Amino acid sequence: MGGTQVNAIALELLERGYTVYLYTLDPRIRKGEELRITGKNLVIHVGAFPSGRWDRYVDLKRGAVSFLSGKMKADRPDIVHAHWTGEYARAAIHSGLPYLVSARDWMPAVWRHAPFTSMPSQLAATLEQRYVLRKAKYVSPNSEYLRNKIGKLCAGRMVETIPNFIAGTQFQPVADATKRFPEFSIVSINNGFGGLKNVKTLLRAFRLIRDRHSSCRLYLAGTAHEHNGEVHCWAREQGLERGVVFMGALDSAEIDTLIRQCGLLVHPSLEESFGNTLIEAMVREVPVVGGRHSGAVPWVLNHGDAGILADVKSPESIAAACIDLIEHDEKRSRLAKQGFSWAYGHFSSDAVMPKLLKLYSEIQSREQSKQRG
Repeated sequence: MGGTQVNAIALELLERGYTVYLYTLDPRIRKGEELRITGKNLVIHVGAFPSGRWDRYVDLKRGAVSFLSGKMKADRPDIVHAHWTGEYARAAIHSGLPYLVSARDWMPAVWRHAPFTSMPSQLAATLEQRYVLRKAKYVSPNSEYLRNKIGKLCAGRMVETIPNFIAGTQFQPVADATKRFPEFSIVSINNGFGGLKNVKTLLRAFRLIRDRHSSCRLYLAGTAHEHNGEVHCWAREQGLERGVVFMGALDSAEIDTLIRQCGLLVHPSLEESFGNTLIEAMVREVPVVGGRHSGAVPWVLNHGDAGILADVKSPESIAAACIDLIEHDEKRSRLAKQGFSWAYGHFSSDAVMPKLLKLYSEIQSREQSKQRG
């Protein structure tokens, strides 16, 4: 249900004693039906996801927006926090309640790199984002990179950067290096094999790494990265599968174990509005390599102080960054500690939740002042 950050925020609010209403959509729910789940200080409304072409491109998801905004109006929470710039944001805007829209993607970049078959849906999402950002009064991008991208569309309105975060309890450095794989291992976690993911360049870089360190292993996790899956088949055709372990999709516990067993994480993505994978490694004191020009990645890595920045379009640049860390234990250890410290200070729940709660209060105060005026 929802996304990683939606769930993380909900859990943090519940732990602080707030009552939380969650509104979501699921393709398994039939049109016109609803699933309602309740718990302690928690109510979840699940409606039908607009999966058909008519619902998405002709009706423009009006049915889903109507369902969501109707439930919001009935519950009347103090504030609605909508995530992404699609139907959830539109529903929050139409609810008439105080709201905050969290922007988590820059759709023009996604559309630009989308495969031809998905271009219609990405174009629709791009136009929808443009509409939402022009209408929304209160917006929170999840990085300074995204804030700069949406700035013109949100001119004259309240825009506050609220980064993604990981619960403070998950900040656990790897204390015992013997728990790692015996051979030096690199991990990369990517869902899909699209152009933005840039896994092909990583595989070409890994061949260069193996030329110098033949025992090195590369663990690939995520959808399309399973054994004999799409990525594996491509790597085999190109002669790039040696030393690569194709793990496929893993749950959060398996991801945690895998990262802890590796000595380095490489994130080859060409563009990220944030990059959760980066901080998932940093909180475990595993050093990271990311793209120098990959959207928010330099910001997340403190412009190279919390991770190595490379030209991820170049196999040679990725390989050089990895080899440098493989061959210099002290530098690798120092970078891991700097990454851990930076992540805790900026991307932990302890650092982010107070800012988010303060923003909620500011929005409520502004809306109450308007009503009194």
